[in-house]
Amino acid sequence: MSRFIPIKKEIIIGVLIGLAILFILFILLLPCAVYFYQAEERDIKPQYSFIIAKVTNYVLTDAMANGKQTHSGAAACSRAIPLETKIEIDGRPYTCEDRLSKQYDDRFDLWTPKYEDAINWGIQEKLVKVYD
Repeated sequence: MSRFIPIKKEIIIGVLIGLAILFILFILLLPCAVYFYQAEERDIKPQYSFIIAKVTNYVLTDAMANGKQTHSGAAACSRAIPLETKIEIDGRPYTCEDRLSKQYDDRFDLWTPKYEDAINWGIQEKLVKVYD
């Protein structure tokens, strides 16, 4: 007397085909799952915003709000923008390292070494890219 229950050949073939299909789907969908998982890790969102603002130049040789000496690429920004925030104006990168007087808190002030350059710049409206 046999202890095994006879299984029809069609059932075994069906199970094997089902497993093969699952394996193929796993192989095909794994790269998609990894891509979407990595996208969540990168937190894909716009990492910047745009502001149209008045932009001026300033000449100062004292320390800035962050304690560093003035240098090329430094900008005085609104109190609404944290210090060390990166900005871009006309394709040039700047870092918010100084603060504006409260009465001028609606603009950006770019450091320049020459007084004449600051006067020639005047007050210009520019598109400012502010990085998060």
